[in-house]
Amino acid sequence: MAHLINKCLKWLLLAAALGLPFGLYAKPGELVFLNWADNFIDPVAITEFETAFKIKVRQVYFETEDKRTDMLIASDGKGYDVALIGGHNLQSYGQHGWLAPLETDRLPNLQHIDPRWRNAFPSADTYGVPFLWGTLGIAYREDLLHGPLEASWKPLFQPPVEQRGHVLMMETIRYSLAVALKALGYSANSINPTELAAAEQLLKNQRPFVKQYGALDIGPNSEMVSGQITMALLYNGDALKLREFHPHIRFVTPREGTLITVDYFTVLAKSLQKELAHAFINFMNEPARAAQLAKFAYYPTANRAAEPLLPPAFHQDPDIYPKPDLLNRSEIPQELPPRVLKQLNQLYRRVVGEPINRPWGQQ
Repeated sequence: MAHLINKCLKWLLLAAALGLPFGLYAKPGELVFLNWADNFIDPVAITEFETAFKIKVRQVYFETEDKRTDMLIASDGKGYDVALIGGHNLQSYGQHGWLAPLETDRLPNLQHIDPRWRNAFPSADTYGVPFLWGTLGIAYREDLLHGPLEASWKPLFQPPVEQRGHVLMMETIRYSLAVALKALGYSANSINPTELAAAEQLLKNQRPFVKQYGALDIGPNSEMVSGQITMALLYNGDALKLREFHPHIRFVTPREGTLITVDYFTVLAKSLQKELAHAFINFMNEPARAAQLAKFAYYPTANRAAEPLLPPAFHQDPDIYPKPDLLNRSEIPQELPPRVLKQLNQLYRRVVGEPINRPWGQQ
């Protein structure tokens, strides 16, 4: 009994530290959706699903991929029905017993999904339905930087001296390190010790300019809107949504190439509502709704039938759809073994100088 009490207490303390709701498990008539923060999914689509299925969707939010992993570690994957998962995590999450193999007969709208994204990552066709894809780049305040930013990673890592303390970098270890590697002309997925050492030094040189390693608020109260942050490593869709709140926010995809990220709808293995979870995913992939969701989030859709329903200006915006030659120089993040992630975590701690979120794979 004492062991059980200690285990429960440990869970409650960890949940509090991660900001998890204590009433995590779904209530009758409720679907729990683990989703990105900052209004990533159009609330109109959520309301339409609730009305159509007479169900309440309770959304639980994460700010970074590392925090999502910590939430699933803390609950052992329990308490969620549907989750958005980055492609490079699908195989490990599945092996850990958190994801259920898709029941494709319950997903007729799977026919609309672009095969290149269904097969972009190991186990993607088993566990995930591709939703939106995007790129990493630099969001910045054009007025505070006195003009357009060079289309390179260089300004982010070697900012003007007056920008000291005004840069934001993601605390997701893989991404900050990946773009440092790209800036040096290396693969974003490199595990070469010499190349990693060079990337570490680049990040260390940048450190005095960094105000925060974390997630940028994507809303009217964002530090980029107020001007406290003038440059940030950011997803393209998030940067374009921020543009709604300030006319001088711009985004650039560096010419050296970048990371291509893909979010997948998944069904959680320990969900007690798998049929409803599949219905939710299928509902969001009806072509007209998929187009609506892409426009709302400012990301390209993985739904081929939705593509013709998007406005020409959306397709022609290079911040949403980078030019083919730039995409050819870009990479998707590969899943790395735990021992390598542990090394990257140690590297990043040396840069940041303080404890950060544990990366996936390091127990």
